[in-house]
Amino acid sequence: MPLGLVGFPPRTAKPRRNVQLLDGKSRIETARELEADGIKTLNGKTFGDSQLKKILTNITYTGSLLFQKEFVSDPITKKRKMNRGELPQYFVEDTHEPIIDRATFDFVQAEMARKRKLGAVGNPHIPTSALTSKVKCGNCGKSFRRRTENSKYKVWKCATKDDKGKAACDMKLIPEPALKATCAEVLGLAEFNEDAFTERVETVTAYEGNILIFKLTDGTEVERVWEWHSTARTDCWTPERRAAWSEQLKKRDKSGRWSPEARKKASELMKARHAENPNWNNRRREE
Repeated sequence: MPLGLVGFPPRTAKPRRNVQLLDGKSRIETARELEADGIKTLNGKTFGDSQLKKILTNITYTGSLLFQKEFVSDPITKKRKMNRGELPQYFVEDTHEPIIDRATFDFVQAEMARKRKLGAVGNPHIPTSALTSKVKCGNCGKSFRRRTENSKYKVWKCATKDDKGKAACDMKLIPEPALKATCAEVLGLAEFNEDAFTERVETVTAYEGNILIFKLTDGTEVERVWEWHSTARTDCWTPERRAAWSEQLKKRDKSGRWSPEARKKASELMKARHAENPNWNNRRREE
């Protein structure tokens, strides 16, 4: 075998069939298939996303070699670094027997690039909507994600802010009702329609000051300012919470802290003080 390469063990035959029969499946689906077939890594662990990505992007399996993928960046510490154009690379074809044909490898690379471009929409394991991957952050350029605040309210949040916090990107959250209402207004609809949005809107970019820039598929751009009046306080005051608060007040009355008699006595005392000195309240405010 050329270049003294060691051959692949026979147990790679089954993973080879799985990889070649991707048919557009995600890496997560492929990992589940390998686990169901009882196929493990050399360490006896299940395959994860990172391991599969490394396999699917490794051109060595096609019978060719790419030299100088890495290089020693520091000769003292011997620290290795991925070669991202710092040094020349050398590609040699047909150096050993392939276990994946080049056409399959190229198909997989194209499919991965297509899904990467689609973002979350290209991953069937992520719940998406018409807004997914279309709402962009004007600060960092990342897409907005749908999140749930306080276990109830749906909002759209910049991915950078979601992952790294406000210090990385301080773009404001957009409540989903406000976002959908603004989209419907731009499209001239009474209410938000996913099909119409998908067909007519290319991207929506959010900027400071609640500004949204809509880039439509016909090439035009529309600017709108979204508005939102929170109903969180009124929404949280449910009949159950009212009843619980009422019970709490009854307990206070029984303890004598604010019984009807105590309230009446305090009211009479205030009236008496006011009768004695009409300016008593004003003096209290000044103090």
